[in-house]
Amino acid sequence: MNNDNSGNEALVFIAGLSIGALVGFAFGILAAPNSGAVTRRKIVRTAGEAKDQVSEVFDDIEESGRDLLSDVKRAAR
Repeated sequence: MNNDNSGNEALVFIAGLSIGALVGFAFGILAAPNSGAVTRRKIVRTAGEAKDQVSEVFDDIEESGRDLLSDVKRAAR
């Protein structure tokens, strides 16, 4: 069993799960019967949260890439 890809698969799963949750939440906000001002505030807040989550996922992916590169360099020696 090859465990090298299990970390990347987990990150892809978490990224997909986060994006799916955000899309579902955004759809729920847009479908909710609120005034325009309330809906806009919710969208802005959700967009900020989404940005933070996406940044975290990319940071995790970047760290995994660095670890993988380090492993490859070590193996090449």
